[in-house]
Amino acid sequence: TNVIDFDKLLQCTYHLLIFMDNEDVVDEMWKLMIHASGREQAFPLVKLRNHVLSIKDVQKISNFVGTESSEGIIEMVSCATSGKRVYITYLDFAYILGKLGYLRF
Repeated sequence: TNVIDFDKLLQCTYHLLIFMDNEDVVDEMWKLMIHASGREQAFPLVKLRNHVLSIKDVQKISNFVGTESSEGIIEMVSCATSGKRVYITYLDFAYILGKLGYLRF
């Protein structure tokens, strides 16, 4: 039989509810990131939430906001994805916003 991990189920449900309550905030911030990376012009037919940000895209965002050095970008992407991917998705970004305190509970 399959065993359900109720702790993991509760945690995922909790995060989903927080993301749903803060959908407008996450969408607005994600839209800014997509615009700053240039993906909005490069892929105009892709829906907002289907975009992903690669390490190169995060470097473009860093240059867009005027950060002088690009140190730590790989670590930042790794932190956002728990080291599983080399790109950031919409949900990864929402999770990071929550950890930074931008989402209301």
